Amino acid sequence: MTERVWTVESRAGRVPTVHIRLPNRCSSYEQKFLLRSDVHFDSTSSRSDMEIRHLEEVLSSCSGILDFGDLFDVMQSPFDKRQSKSDLRQEHKRSDYFNSLIDTAVNRYAKYADCFVMMSPGNHETKMLSRASVDLTAWLVQRLQSDYKSPVVLNGYSGWVRFVIHRDNERHTRKLWYTHGYGGGGEVTKNVIQLSNRVPVYIEGADIYVCGHTHNQWWMTYPRLRLVKDGVVETRDCHFVQLPTYKDEYRDGRGGFAVESGHSPRPLGAWWLVFQYSYHSGIHIDFRRAV
Repeated sequence: MTERVWTVESRAGRVPTVHIRLPNRCSSYEQKFLLRSDVHFDSTSSRSDMEIRHLEEVLSSCSGILDFGDLFDVMQSPFDKRQSKSDLRQEHKRSDYFNSLIDTAVNRYAKYADCFVMMSPGNHETKMLSRASVDLTAWLVQRLQSDYKSPVVLNGYSGWVRFVIHRDNERHTRKLWYTHGYGGGGEVTKNVIQLSNRVPVYIEGADIYVCGHTHNQWWMTYPRLRLVKDGVVETRDCHFVQLPTYKDEYRDGRGGFAVESGHSPRPLGAWWLVFQYSYHSGIHIDFRRAV
């Protein structure tokens, strides 16, 4: 295990900031963060084996985790018309259903509590907040903070995260904007038009745009010209990232909601956001599939 070089700074009313302090006089370095959405950990269709494998890699590499919503599936409550007794995990067959979700979530993520940078709600969580007045995301964050001293920050359905890379007297800032997502994404367009063409019209200045919700996955890069200090023009890549899911609803295609609705199989996993520093070329951003 390497030494962790990042910390999270969060103040009320301010965008959370991740400080990455590189070793002094290092000529090259790489720092990873796992970007994930739509884990649906309490669903019988969630690939827990894959998720735990990724969490173990986070732990062994001193990486961080940013979770962008629908960590909870929470479809077996009396407030959801889609509930099905056959889809209820054994550990959640309790009269205090919501408490059971929090208990199992805390048990699963306690080992990795120190790795979480932020959590935000998705539409599954916000639906329960509106129908049952239960804020599962806030509840889980509070438990991880109080019981395990996690640095995790509770963020909104959409929002920003700043990354500041420090090396000696240098400071390099990169900005990430995200939304859990909305709409169906489109079987053909896969949410490309929404995220990479419409969102940048009203969200300005991000280096990375991230979206979940539609259970698609892709990464696109557009080079952009920008005017920086002293009237210098530079070209910097802008990244658009669609996050997949850990919920394998399609399975073998023999039946179920996804099959009957005409959906295609969805990609599973997450994305690694990788900050690479080189003395000669500065900061470079890369993305790698977590499968």
